[in-house]
Amino acid sequence: MELHQLRYFLTTLDEGSFSRAAVKHRLTQQAISKSISRLEQELGTKLFLRDGRQIKPTAAGQMLAEHAQMIDAESHRFQRHLGELLGTTPGELQIGAGPTAARRLVAEAVQRLLDDRPEIRIAVSAGTTRSMTPQLKRGEIDVLVSVLAERNPDPQLRCEVLYREPTMLVGRAEHPLVSRSRVSLTDTLRFPWLGGAGMDHWGDLVRSSFVAAGLKPPVPSVKTDSLPFACGLLAGTDYLSVLPVDLVQPDLDAGRLAKINTAVTWSRPMALFYRHNSMQSPAVSAFVRTLRVVAKRLARGSKGLSA
Repeated sequence: MELHQLRYFLTTLDEGSFSRAAVKHRLTQQAISKSISRLEQELGTKLFLRDGRQIKPTAAGQMLAEHAQMIDAESHRFQRHLGELLGTTPGELQIGAGPTAARRLVAEAVQRLLDDRPEIRIAVSAGTTRSMTPQLKRGEIDVLVSVLAERNPDPQLRCEVLYREPTMLVGRAEHPLVSRSRVSLTDTLRFPWLGGAGMDHWGDLVRSSFVAAGLKPPVPSVKTDSLPFACGLLAGTDYLSVLPVDLVQPDLDAGRLAKINTAVTWSRPMALFYRHNSMQSPAVSAFVRTLRVVAKRLARGSKGLSA
């Protein structure tokens, strides 16, 4: 089993076609097909089910994909690390960042890192924890900084909670609950709720507050991972939602949204994700160290905000 065979296999899997994989690698379709056939012979099992022009991975193919992704990612990472060690290439850093993390935590950490290491090349990709996890597993990004959204993080990844991000219950500026000095959880149940798509763990934290108060938790009738949509819906309706302070502050300042004062405060775990058993390059290690310093400062600030 050779590295180029695994790469041809992964491309075929991603493209769903031998012909498209051939175009990607600038080879003939026959060359790709033969390479995968030899790989199947070596492994003693079929990797794809061929149905006319469509192909689908077998159970063995799906299993191989997980290992092949890790092997391919580590190969690319080794080449980058070696280039840094030999001084033939500058340090490179591929960061995935959730919306809130990108706005303050990652932005400040990148700024500080570049002040110390201006030669490092940095690329920051935006998305959600769920959407970027596959990219991290494939090695397309080195680290992911985002909300811990799942109850059980992916076992192929390591997760380090950096601090708890302050949030608040918000509604439109003219919402009936805004004028009250204190709002009970019971009062909020009179209105529809907006939730976050793919935010199971965070949703559990909010729901647990209602359960602790002896109330049936609200069931969001709308879920989204789009902040513009969330703010737009909240500004024009009586929906309620718990959102990060940093992300809604512009809408609060503009008078489109307002904080609703409840007896309960919520916070979300902001986390750093990286691959298990993956050696970090000097650039990645430097970023992680800087990130932790910035996170500690933000954690102190969030405690003061929640008080």
